[in-house]
This record gives sequence, C-alpha cells and structure tokens, in this order.
Amino acid sequence: EWIGGIFACRMLVYTTWPEADTDKRYYDKYLTPLSATLDTRTVHKIPKHVLNFYVRQSSVTTGPFAGDVIFKNGYNTEIVSGAAVTVNTRRTTNISFAATPGTGAGKYPCTSDEYQYELNNINGVPPNTAGHFTMAAKDCLFVRRPTNEIDGEIAPRTSSEQKIGADCQACCSCDDYTDTALRMNEIRDKYSTLGSWATAVKEKHISNIARWNAYRQCTISNPLKITLVPQRSPFVDIALMLCNNCEFCFDPATLTVEISIISAVTPPDAENFSIDQIDADVVCGYTEFYFPGFNGRAISVLKPDRLTYTVNTPRLKNGESGYVKFRLGFNTRTEISTKSILTGVTNSGIAIPLRCGDEPLENAVAETRDILLNFDRSGIASRC
Repeated sequence: EWIGGIFACRMLVYTTWPEADTDKRYYDKYLTPLSATLDTRTVHKIPKHVLNFYVRQSSVTTGPFAGDVIFKNGYNTEIVSGAAVTVNTRRTTNISFAATPGTGAGKYPCTSDEYQYELNNINGVPPNTAGHFTMAAKDCLFVRRPTNEIDGEIAPRTSSEQKIGADCQACCSCDDYTDTALRMNEIRDKYSTLGSWATAVKEKHISNIARWNAYRQCTISNPLKITLVPQRSPFVDIALMLCNNCEFCFDPATLTVEISIISAVTPPDAENFSIDQIDADVVCGYTEFYFPGFNGRAISVLKPDRLTYTVNTPRLKNGESGYVKFRLGFNTRTEISTKSILTGVTNSGIAIPLRCGDEPLENAVAETRDILLNFDRSGIASRC
C-alpha cells in the first residue's frame, strides 16, 4: 500500500477458490506485472475534498493552511461539528460557524481598562477625520434610532443602536396590476391567434411549394412536346415545341417527327388498300416558326422520307423556348390510328437531353397517339 497527499494505491492478490475444489492451490509471492498500466476497473477517483484553505480578514489574506487544522471558538462565536454522513462512498462532515453574543470564549472584554477598542470601519469604509460615521438614506429608505412604545407613547431608545429600513409603498395599486394582467392576457390571446394563423399560412405555403416543385418537375422533365390539332379533312396541324430548361445552351438542332400508321379503316370504294399507301405532304402557307430571332414563316419543313418531317431550330440559351407549327395533307379520308414520335439532335451530333444534369444524358423523346380523319357530317374530324 502506498499513500500520498492526494492519492492512495493498494495491491491485492486474490487467493480464494470454490469450496467444492478440495485441491490446494499455490500462488507466487513475488509478482512481476507485464504492464504498468492500471486496469480502469481498479481505479476509483477520490471524491472532492479540502486540501488547504485561506483565511481572509478585511483586506488581509493568510494561508494556505493544510494538514491537521484545529478550529477554536473565540469571543461570541460558536463552532459546531455535525455528524459524519457517507453517501456513495463520500464522507461529508458539516461544520457550522455562528456568531452569537456570549458563546465560545464569552463576550469580548470591552470594559477592561487594559484594552480600548473602537469601530474602525464598516464594510471596509473608514470614518471621517473625527472618527464619526455618517449614514443617510434616500428615497423611501430610512436610518433612524429605534423606538419603544411606553404607556401608549413612542419614545426613542437610549441604546447605541440605529434602525435601517424602508417605508416604500407599492408603485401601482392592485387594480392597476389586475388591469395590466388582463390586458397582457388579451394581447397573449391575440398573439396566439396570430400564431395559429401564421402556422396555417406557413403549412399552406409549404404545400404550395411542394405542389409547385412537382408541377415544375413535370414541366421540365422533357424539353420536347408534340401536339396534333385536327382540321377539315384531310388536313392535320402538327405543333412541335422545344424548351431549354438546362443551365447550358442548346446548339442549333434538327427536330424530326416520324408518324407511324398503326391501323386504318379500309375505304368502301378502295381496291387493294394498304396502310403502306397512306402518306401526307406539308401544305404550303401554314407553317409558323417562333423562336428567338425568328417570328413568323421564315423556315421550311422538310420531308426526307414517307411520313417523316424535319425542321431546323436556332441556338437556344438557357431559359429560352420556341415552337413550329405546320399542316399536313393526307392522301386518304379514312379513319387512321397513328403514333407520332419527336426527337432532336444538335448539329454537333448530341441528342437533346431528357433531363438536365443527368450523367449519362438520356435522349429526350416526345410521343403522342391519335385517331385521325374520323369525320362527322360537316366533314370536320370529330376527335384527334
């Protein structure tokens, strides 16, 4: 065992074994540890305790004092040591210091002719040159001689005492406090109502943002759009739209529309009818081209193959869009079911991307399925 000023170290060899084990065991008296590091389970932190202390009297400090310290009662003081209490291995002993006249060594021998004592300061404040202290109070505080009531009359005490107190009155009446509290409660209720309304507005705003983001995502999910608009038989208008929602520019591109005939109703007066015979040409005078810098009919729609149409678009900056509309005239008046596919490729050979920022970029494709040239009695297509 080693005991220091702030620590204690003990070594214990555990040499017991179960009672059922009758074989005697032998242990080495000399142990050589392989490591000097203590296991954390063997370390117990000593509770906080007093190692030393200082004594301060007025502006004079003495100490530190350590070791065995004896507290002794002086004049008009009483030192009482309480019983030791142990809680969670911590032993605590309370010592109370009391200043009670006549206790300890008794009253201070102020009447002795050998000693003359006087009041030197009050809370560190010295007297004036005459040795007098002047105490004054302001506002509703007071400093005065205490009084006694004798036979219904008030007479000041003759002892050397001063009474310090206050005659302060409440700054507000009870009615004022009540009215103020009621007004505060009213304002609180208004703020509570305002908070509930603001919370509802905030939740509605959050819902609108989520709905707007969903609508925006749906809008920008594909920069290409295609729409077929029925006209008087056998004409159909086709509108192609391109919008650049990316943060980079779209180079000049070529938009291509390919129309596939899925099925067709055989005309009653047709012989050897086949869907491969169905075709449509661009009708002059109905082409509209609206892109930045091009507003009007300043473009041509080309037909490189049967039911295939191409149009060239200019460079689009981010946030810009445009559309082109042209009319097709079919060579038949029967009902046909079609599938139209719109794609776009820039002049550098890069396809228009489906979504911005995707790696790798996915090609944008717009598709629509329509039933064309189904006429009512007026000769106008009733559905498309």
